[in-house]
Amino acid sequence: MKKLSLILAFLAISLAVNAKEINYQSIDATQLTVVNKLLKTSEPWQRMDVEKYPGMTESEQRQGKFCTGLAVCFETDSRAIAVRVSYLHAPEANGNTTAINMRGFDLYIMQDGKWMWAADVAPRRNQGDKPAVLIRDAPSTLKKCLLYLPAYSSLAKLEVLTSEGSTIRPADAGFKGRVCVFGSSYTHSSGCSRPGMAYVAQLSRRTGWNFINMGFAANSKLQQYFATALIEAEDIDAYVFDAFSNPTAQMIKERLFPFIERFQKEKPGVPLIFMKSAWREKRRFSAAAENKDAARMAMADSLMKIAVKKYKDVYWLDCTNVVTDAHEWTTDGTHPDDYGYYLWAESVREPICEILSKYEKK
Repeated sequence: MKKLSLILAFLAISLAVNAKEINYQSIDATQLTVVNKLLKTSEPWQRMDVEKYPGMTESEQRQGKFCTGLAVCFETDSRAIAVRVSYLHAPEANGNTTAINMRGFDLYIMQDGKWMWAADVAPRRNQGDKPAVLIRDAPSTLKKCLLYLPAYSSLAKLEVLTSEGSTIRPADAGFKGRVCVFGSSYTHSSGCSRPGMAYVAQLSRRTGWNFINMGFAANSKLQQYFATALIEAEDIDAYVFDAFSNPTAQMIKERLFPFIERFQKEKPGVPLIFMKSAWREKRRFSAAAENKDAARMAMADSLMKIAVKKYKDVYWLDCTNVVTDAHEWTTDGTHPDDYGYYLWAESVREPICEILSKYEKK
């Protein structure tokens, strides 16, 4: 009976805290530290000025304006943290990805030197000026926060809200260098429950390197206009490519070496790290899927074995592994779930770090 009374008392306190009206102060998120931005853009929350790159499809242009992979880092002693957002494009959840990942925000807080998940929220598209609350009752001590932005949305404006009178200021996320990751829906994070679970974001938190997400769902096909954009990026320590998930075997044959040679010419000495695509569970009982993927992977494997001998600073990671013994790692037979992306990140983490260490500036 005493235990039940304690539980009821705790619930009453929690309800009172959650019901209490919070007076917020706001700061434009551009005044905080913006993390994982590859290119300078005319609008702060998009990844590319797509008009600069002729040839991009409508889908590619739309995704270039997404805030995929971007995050803001700040310190605050506020107990409450919320966002106020104005969307340009904000989809609902789709067949394999949650609303939190598509249009939501994912908050991590530093604890004992590690980024730990704290809260997430998916604001409604008609939310208006109403705050979307991430957390109401965090400790009142000064906290370093890392807020991941939506993976499949474009933003007109973003404000971070904290309790009136609290401290909020820009902070350093602690990631070193700049590693650009260009790839498919795997890199973009289709299938994830929330933005912070993209394998690119996981690699940053686990290695301390700044991995920058340039995933373009269904559109990573070794295109020269993407090469143009990626090469324009400043102070790049390495490029990582999830390059073989979208193109056909014929595209790989025609485009791979010219793609590599473009980077070799314009970014000499910068390592180019290509990853093997995941083995898709859809292949198991579909002859069409098996034939298409087998041809694609065979072409990539054969050409990359040539490439690492032909070109300096080119690497082939054939260790990408998201398959479990039970073969239960996808949301839809193609895209990993959160655990699948954890396995992806873990399978390439040490090989990528070993390569980066060879080129690290002392």
